[in-house]
Amino acid sequence: MNDIRIEGESQSTSLASPRVPLATIEEQIHSEHYFTAWDGAAGAAIRKASESGDDEATIDAPEVLGLMTCCTLVMRNGFVVLGKSYCVNADRFDPELGRQAARQDALGLVLPLMNYELRTAAMGAQDA
Repeated sequence: MNDIRIEGESQSTSLASPRVPLATIEEQIHSEHYFTAWDGAAGAAIRKASESGDDEATIDAPEVLGLMTCCTLVMRNGFVVLGKSYCVNADRFDPELGRQAARQDALGLVLPLMNYELRTAAMGAQDA
């Protein structure tokens, strides 16, 4: 989760190697979607009921799934990244903080992929 901050801080102090700025990652995001694990279980139950012709869905999922927040980032190239966060204490659950933490987690997963792309491009430029 701290990879984005560390990357941003190191960019201003190190000119030796190229870095992917957060703004570049943000530009590559086509869309983002948030849900809890409970929402996912409910959606699966509704889909199952619909496919079997039932009028009502039975959601058999523990409420604790509502404490896990997911952020799905759909990148411009169609790649999908899933970030997640979990709140241990239900009394302290804040949906907005959950979304922010899940998004940070997703961004942290995108960063190494973009660094790989950057390195590949840099190696190609050296070969030319």
